[in-house]
Parts: sequence; C-alpha cells; structure tokens
Amino acid sequence: MEAGTIAQWNMEEGEAFAAGDVLCEIETDKATVSFEAQDDGVIAKILEEAGSKEIDCGVPILITVEEE
Repeated sequence: MEAGTIAQWNMEEGEAFAAGDVLCEIETDKATVSFEAQDDGVIAKILEEAGSKEIDCGVPILITVEEE
C-alpha cells in the first residue's frame, strides 16, 4: 500500500479511545482496512477529513494525546 483514502472516521475530536479501537476505515485500490489504535489516548485533532483525497503512507492524519 502506497496511498489510501479515509472512508470514514469512527471517532471524533476530543473522544477517548483504547488500544484495539478502530479509529477510521481506509480505502486502498485493493481493499478497505481498519486503522486500529495501538495505545490508549484521546483524539486531539483530525488532520485529514474522510473522503477528501488520496493520502500517501507516512503522512499524519490525526494527532493524539495521552490525556484530555
């Protein structure tokens, strides 16, 4: 996978999440995959809106913090 599009966000800014929660769904040219959190935290800022454009791998899509 070199690039993908965010199909939908499953969480909103300010919302807390736990390890294993699916933050968003990402569509590639071959599949739709779930983007899971690796640790607990809070979504501080979503940088890329769903469906906006194709995003290259490695480009930040959100900012998370440990505490609200």
